[in-house]
Amino acid sequence: MIVLGVDPGISGGLAFLDGGKAAGLYVMPTYRTDEEKKIHGHKVDFHTFASIVEMYRPDRAVVERVSAMPGQGVSSMFTFGGAYTGVLACLQALSIPYDLVTPQKWKKEMGFKKEKKETVKWCMERYPNVSLIPPRCRTPHSGLADALAIASWALM
Repeated sequence: MIVLGVDPGISGGLAFLDGGKAAGLYVMPTYRTDEEKKIHGHKVDFHTFASIVEMYRPDRAVVERVSAMPGQGVSSMFTFGGAYTGVLACLQALSIPYDLVTPQKWKKEMGFKKEKKETVKWCMERYPNVSLIPPRCRTPHSGLADALAIASWALM
């Protein structure tokens, strides 16, 4: 059984587990044009997202259910909401069944506190052969770690 864990949003990630073993890890694909740079910045590239998901054809996906947080601007929340709904729309269009899970629920059930570093450390210990450091980066990507932990949570 192939499970997809998704940390939605611009700095999120996708993690595919096949029988509990890491099969693929991707930073959320994004694009940026000069015009959008002036207004909103990066946007999720849903075409690439759908292509990646189609490559693995997961049996199930689990997407982190997110919502607005106090102190975030209207424009950034509008962009984030678009990314979140676009991810769900892609999964629906590809006929991939999905569940939503709040960060509070999966982190609590996995025994995590609120620290991002904790998830990164757990993933590096649980999946030592998987790199959480994207190309041209020096530090682990928390979106990849969250996606991998969400997929692992789905298999509990």
